[in-house]
Amino acid sequence: MATEIEAARQLMYHVCSEIDSGRRCDTKLNAVERYWRDARLTRIFEGTSEIQQRIISDQLLGRPRDD
Repeated sequence: MATEIEAARQLMYHVCSEIDSGRRCDTKLNAVERYWRDARLTRIFEGTSEIQQRIISDQLLGRPRDD
């Protein structure tokens, strides 16, 4: 959940910056939007969402890995 919140926050900051600069921000050609799509795809290739969430939460909470 922390990664999704951070990704959404960064996307919002980017969109706000584009709007403040007077540029359009609704195109799919933005790098941030492409990174968001690519990040969503890695969930499929690198394992289930539950496993990734556990790994991330363990790192955030400072828990040792089960290697």
